Amino acid sequence: MATKKKSATKSQTSRSTSEHKASGARKAGKRVREQKPAGSPATRQMVRQIGKRILDYCADCTPVEGAKQLGLDSYDIKNLRAGNLPSLDMVIKLVRDGRFSPKSILLGKKLEKLAPKVSTASVQQRLINNRVRALASGKPAQEWGKATGLAVHSIYQLRVAGARAGIHTVLGFMNAGVSLDELFFGKKTGKEKE
Repeated sequence: MATKKKSATKSQTSRSTSEHKASGARKAGKRVREQKPAGSPATRQMVRQIGKRILDYCADCTPVEGAKQLGLDSYDIKNLRAGNLPSLDMVIKLVRDGRFSPKSILLGKKLEKLAPKVSTASVQQRLINNRVRALASGKPAQEWGKATGLAVHSIYQLRVAGARAGIHTVLGFMNAGVSLDELFFGKKTGKEKE
């Protein structure tokens, strides 16, 4: 007597697939790794504080009004209010379009405007990338890794032409003693020139 072979229903196959993934099995010979959080604990805390300062500045405003005051887009304010963290692009917009001091954004208690005579022409992503690349190439990666709190492989990646620096990178180099003026404006202070 022939036995009937049952075909698996769609729900049965999807259930077995999800159970397979949940068990941590290898997929096509590759192990799926959990993603590490960006930056060090110190830089993650600093990024949260930057977001808080931005939201405090426009607490009583609608996203459109707050964006006009800060030189941001309304979706930037909406994203911050939804719990997302600020990016280096947002900090650059605050400096260039909103004319806020990088020191007040990254370290201050509240946001403060730049002096009218200060030029923000050199506050561009590609120029910041170039400055970070030059800094990363200036010392051994292990030294920068210890000083910045970034992974050593991240320092090696920053040395490659076209590598994009993020907010954790800038904060890490700042924590390692690089001045904000050098990172954002390309100006070395008297102590660093020597």
